[in-house]
Amino acid sequence: MGPLFPHRTGIPMLLTGKSPILKARGLFAIGVVSLVIGVWGLTRNVDFLAHVVRAPAEVVAVETEGPDQPFRKYTPHVVFALPDGTTINTPAGETYRPTQAGEQVSVGYDPRDPTDVRLMDLRDMWIIPIYPFVFGLITLGLAYQRWRAEQAVKAADA
Repeated sequence: MGPLFPHRTGIPMLLTGKSPILKARGLFAIGVVSLVIGVWGLTRNVDFLAHVVRAPAEVVAVETEGPDQPFRKYTPHVVFALPDGTTINTPAGETYRPTQAGEQVSVGYDPRDPTDVRLMDLRDMWIIPIYPFVFGLITLGLAYQRWRAEQAVKAADA
């Protein structure tokens, strides 16, 4: 075992002489990919919300994916009326929020495509796309810390 090497962040790193499983470059690549996925998801939601029209809807059926899994996905089928009186019966996207037939929900639809319907729920609209974004930021921070540690080891060896 080598000595403890304190970093500016105050997180000590045990220098064992073994190389880590993921070097700074690998963490950087994972972080960038996650960040891109997060930005893409957030951009899609912002575009949707820029054009959304809200409407009250009734859940008429629910498809459950992975009923034996700890994180089940639900696809509620909803019925709602457009301002011109046309009734739309369509799936409202996937959600982790349990819904039941007969439940009254608030949906948003894109007037350019009224079949693009989503539940207007905070978890579905913001939290799910934010996960990869935050994961990417954390991973980039770890990549930077790992890079600094690699540079410190190289400087100590020189």
